[in-house]
Amino acid sequence: MRAEARTLFTLAESAAENGLFATARLEARWRLLAARCADRTPLEESAAELHGLLEAALRQPGVKAGWIGERWQALEARLHSRP
Repeated sequence: MRAEARTLFTLAESAAENGLFATARLEARWRLLAARCADRTPLEESAAELHGLLEAALRQPGVKAGWIGERWQALEARLHSRP
């Protein structure tokens, strides 16, 4: 799960840099998560929250996710194929 948690963090970081956290609520959630992850909280502990944040951001109307959306879909497929 460590690799998936790293991927989630990287996607969330890229989403923030590309303005995909379009609402103040999503942006605030990201800032809190990013601060916790920077304080050396193991990424695995934040994986569920990172997943939820990205899921919420990519569902927003009008969001053009581009390569972030493609990587998200690949990660989702990988996660759902695990026993």
